Amino acid sequence: MNYFNGIIVLFVLATLNIVVSEHVCGFESCPKTKSNMINVHLVPHSHDDVGWLKTVDQYYYGSNNNIQHAGVQYILDTVVEELLKDSRRRFIQVETSFFFKWYSEQTVTMKIAVKQLVAEGRLEFAGGAWSMNDEATVHYQSVIDQFNLGLKFLKDTFGTCARPRIGWQIDPFGHSREMASIFAQMGYNGEFFARMDYVEKNTRLKSLAMEMIWRSSEYFKDSEIFTGLLYQHYGSPPGFCFDIHCQDDPIIDGKSYDNNVDKRVDDFIAYVTSMSKSFRANHIMVPMGDDFQYEDAEVNFKNMDKLIKYVNNRQLEGSKINLFYSTPSCYLYELHQLLQSWPNKTEDFFPYSSDNHSYWTGYFTSRPTQKRFERDGNHFLQTVKQLSTLANLTSVKHTKSLSILRQAMGVMQHHDAITGTEKQAVAQDYDQMLYNAIIGAENNARDALRVLTNHTRAEFQTCLELNISVCALTQTSANNIVVTLVNPLAHTSSQYVRVPVTEENYQVTDENGREISSEIVPVPLEILGLQHRSNDTQHELVFKASVKKISNFYIRVLPLPRKKNYLINDQTIPIAENDADEFTLENSLIRLVFTKSTGHLKAVEMNGVSENIHQSFGIYKGFQGNNGISKNRSSGAYVFRPDGEIQVLSDKIEYSIYNGKNVREVHQHVNEWISQVVRIYDGVNRVEFEWLIGPLYKQRILEWHFLH
Repeated sequence: MNYFNGIIVLFVLATLNIVVSEHVCGFESCPKTKSNMINVHLVPHSHDDVGWLKTVDQYYYGSNNNIQHAGVQYILDTVVEELLKDSRRRFIQVETSFFFKWYSEQTVTMKIAVKQLVAEGRLEFAGGAWSMNDEATVHYQSVIDQFNLGLKFLKDTFGTCARPRIGWQIDPFGHSREMASIFAQMGYNGEFFARMDYVEKNTRLKSLAMEMIWRSSEYFKDSEIFTGLLYQHYGSPPGFCFDIHCQDDPIIDGKSYDNNVDKRVDDFIAYVTSMSKSFRANHIMVPMGDDFQYEDAEVNFKNMDKLIKYVNNRQLEGSKINLFYSTPSCYLYELHQLLQSWPNKTEDFFPYSSDNHSYWTGYFTSRPTQKRFERDGNHFLQTVKQLSTLANLTSVKHTKSLSILRQAMGVMQHHDAITGTEKQAVAQDYDQMLYNAIIGAENNARDALRVLTNHTRAEFQTCLELNISVCALTQTSANNIVVTLVNPLAHTSSQYVRVPVTEENYQVTDENGREISSEIVPVPLEILGLQHRSNDTQHELVFKASVKKISNFYIRVLPLPRKKNYLINDQTIPIAENDADEFTLENSLIRLVFTKSTGHLKAVEMNGVSENIHQSFGIYKGFQGNNGISKNRSSGAYVFRPDGEIQVLSDKIEYSIYNGKNVREVHQHVNEWISQVVRIYDGVNRVEFEWLIGPLYKQRILEWHFLH
């Protein structure tokens, strides 16, 4: 029976046209080079955004091609098929999220074939994270998590041969030394990217500084990492895009009047010869690919095969160009063998500008609500991971729920997700994906808390709309509610907790029945005025909680005292005023001085130091152009380009004051779409500024940028 099974497997593999070679990965699988020539490493790749103009699934399945023709499943189908035909061919895969989905749909036979390609170094993973993350608006914790997710899948599936050695950050809009430091600490040999400020790039091209040693940290010993900038963005050389979506001519080598071999070879040799003058070594790397290319990989590889053949044939005529399929790790390996010296780099590559009117800083603040939602997702993920471990939740259901949240957070790190540069429909898809993942992982938190607390039958619920002071559980009443707080830190944490409630008389006690000082604070009128907000709860119950790991606090509604206006008015303390047009809010650590006539904060006294403060809100009108040429570049999600000087808003603002026992707030109303709360808590050495922009008319959204 074993013999019969072997015959079947061999027959099926034969139908896939697998070319068998020795199983060797790593640098031993790299192609041979020639020391007396310019060695051109041809790197086939496809840059597959995990959402941008289309949603993640639309990109994977190839739907909505009227928006953009792209189908990642077909790219991987045809690339693998073409790699199996010729052992010399190479391809690098970057976005593990797409590959994970594709691989899970393959037959056992195809999985065996893919494992062979990985084991032979012909299919190489670069980067290896769930997505190609942004480097400006992400949090390092989420970046590490999404690398852990992708790298674990690769290791568990393919073993050590799948371990990425190169960071491939070709499309993020600028680069941080913190990201380089993460690569170095994870043991990567180097990283490559394509976007650099155009002035700096021109300087580096002239000074042979396109490749460098990046000293990414002042504090970590092993923080140096080789870093290279791609010569011609990340696309194929001009005129040599052989993809079905391109218009460049193929290589015609038959007996035809259209035979163009000599012309195509001449052009390519001229290109790489010119390119080599900007690099220090006799090795250069030429990417062959672009966004969502290789959907019909036979076309790409057939023409690259011809290009390699005819360029290398010129060596018989004295050419010093040696062309071959390669990968970024093989390229860097060859550079390392040369013992070449490289220039150093210590700072960020921010901001990125592509011309003198295009500074890519708009995405620092694009879709700020989505940026906050992503941060909330990260906080929830860290908490659920800890709770699942502490409660030993190992069932298939729990593991799947946690994996879905990890994957959603991995997608959110993509350089068109967390940046806010995606289309509106895609943004909504991201939000729905993350929301569903959080709701699913709530079951883990709920089950874990039942194990870790004495509330084995409790129905735990999470409040996801606290940013607008709404919690479904307390909308009608907060009587007999238990608030369970989880502290994910390694030490006891004391913080003030705010629970949306109706205006009643409350008592808060801890697990030992001791009463905790609390008070109710009005929700700002601007929050109450949000059209999508239910106004059942117009106040927040505020109390200070000290939590070691998990603590419960009990809320009860008590009968109201007989005297009128007890709640808000009787909790407040008269503010200090004087004849100098000032009033103050203060606690034991901080003193805030405001100007009565304007409502603005004037001075802050804390830590024995007094500083004068001037705060104002202003508007930059965004430049409107047609993006045809650089001087007509519009301001938008990517690029911040103001049209004229800043317009500072009226200096006089309306305000109201809440001066309680534990929390003191000034609610400032700047105009109909800008408001702010300035807040201090008793015993907390910090001043909070919580501002709200919006709702805005569509025209204002398109044209205005806010400066705070």
